Amino acid sequence: MVHMEKHQKSKISSFAFSKTDDPSTKKYFFIIISVLVVISIISFTAWNKARVELTEIHISSEDKQRLGELVLKVASNPRDLKKVYNGFWNVLDKYNSLSAYQLSHLKENMRELFYLPKLFLEDAGNTVKNQSPFKSIERDRLEKYFLQEGFLTEQQVEDDKETMKLIALKKPLKASHGLEIIIEEKRIGEMLQNWNDKEIEKIIDRLFTPLKDSPTAEAGGK
Repeated sequence: MVHMEKHQKSKISSFAFSKTDDPSTKKYFFIIISVLVVISIISFTAWNKARVELTEIHISSEDKQRLGELVLKVASNPRDLKKVYNGFWNVLDKYNSLSAYQLSHLKENMRELFYLPKLFLEDAGNTVKNQSPFKSIERDRLEKYFLQEGFLTEQQVEDDKETMKLIALKKPLKASHGLEIIIEEKRIGEMLQNWNDKEIEKIIDRLFTPLKDSPTAEAGGK
């Protein structure tokens, strides 16, 4: 009797195993897997689309360029924060329908844009040393990204390219008030030494603080 039960169990096991190896069973198994993969892809696509829609900021190309110019201006000269702040919010106030999430996404974008001048200075240092125009992978990546996003213009990128050529040739650059300066390694070192990442973060926070939530716009200009 026990022997029969063992034999019966053995038959059942063999039957189950043979069922798994059956071509039709395998076919259905792969169909199910394929369906699950398709569902996963559709779900991911829908999630990604929703994420893009949440972060997508509908700002005119002219205003994007203006925001980019203002951010680069204050990044190069923090003393201009008060003037830049007012111009910055003159643009953003047109888009009061932007959600807090979209503003946060814009702030993260502008935080990266803030560091383009620093990357340019670092590349200028390499340019002076090697007497040949240099562009880092990171600066190239950011330029392409912000060109695509509309916060940079082709002209700005071309101007930086020409400036780097002049630095390599040790030719004078036009500065404010009609002055001309030659960018040397020592000067670049001093400018990089004066660059303060923590202060830049504070400037970004002030720039993105609406006037109604800030003690005064002037506080950011100090």
